[in-house]
Amino acid sequence: RKALKSDLKIKCFNGEKEYVNLLLEKYRKFKKLNNFKGVNLQLIQNLAIQNNSNWKFKIFICYKDIDRNVKDELVGILVSIVHFNCATYFIGYTNQLGRKYNANYFMLWHSMIEAKKDKCIFYDMGGFNRNTPPGIVHFKKGVNGTFYENLPELYKFLIF
Repeated sequence: RKALKSDLKIKCFNGEKEYVNLLLEKYRKFKKLNNFKGVNLQLIQNLAIQNNSNWKFKIFICYKDIDRNVKDELVGILVSIVHFNCATYFIGYTNQLGRKYNANYFMLWHSMIEAKKDKCIFYDMGGFNRNTPPGIVHFKKGVNGTFYENLPELYKFLIF
């Protein structure tokens, strides 16, 4: 609700090069600033050019209306991939202002709405574990999805 009341704006793009480049630039800086490996940039670029009737690389760009006289400020980017009748959250980025206004929830919600328009019957947000931030766990539980647990990697090698 906070995000919906905060004058956030969102635009959706289907893997256009200009927006893929913006995504790569922001995500690279985000990884460096937060000192994590994340998804390989070349992989992101390769997935983005795979658009066809059964595969859509959807980029959601979120802006905050700061001032009527100033250009809107980019506060976040989210990518979901539509494949056949399923959409999967892939990666996301929000800056400090975006986190203040829950832009990540706003973009995720809009990506779900867009997935329904694309005739998807499943939306995979990915899982969570004990290291997942509480706000993300709260959001994922709040959308009332189906929870499941995979076997740990160790057990996969022990089962014959």
